[in-house]
Amino acid sequence: MKKTGVMSWTKGMLATLVGARKIGDLDLAVLRTMMMLAAVDGDVSAAELDAFKTFAEGCRGYSKRTFAKVWDAALRSAGVLVLKARILPKVELVQAFLSEAAPDLIKGLSESSAVVRGAVFAKLEALAESDGKKSEIEAACIAALHDKVCRTFTLGKALSGAKG
Repeated sequence: MKKTGVMSWTKGMLATLVGARKIGDLDLAVLRTMMMLAAVDGDVSAAELDAFKTFAEGCRGYSKRTFAKVWDAALRSAGVLVLKARILPKVELVQAFLSEAAPDLIKGLSESSAVVRGAVFAKLEALAESDGKKSEIEAACIAALHDKVCRTFTLGKALSGAKG
């Protein structure tokens, strides 16, 4: 094996090992979306924070270090939406949520099955209900996000000529 071949193999192995110690892109997108969903009613409850942490702990690659990075990114997105919840009408707040959440979530779901997409929305529903009260705005945001994801993947199948 040439020297460059060994180096390339070593880099590949290191990337694999490092990758095993980070939370995957889909889980990151879901976690970030969960925190934004908790924020759209203007109040992130302790129960919602607990549900977020419980989901994060179940992600492959979870550690205190990886959680700290996820936590920081999720809080930034949530903070924006908590403030927008105070000033925007419902329609604009749902649109703000979609603008923040949809791109990363759709990218994360791009190679997933309908079953995985269903599981993601079940997690979002569970978070919204974790404090005992799924608010009207949380329900509207989940429905709008679900519609956008479904349209994206239905259109993608139609354009690619895929069946099913």
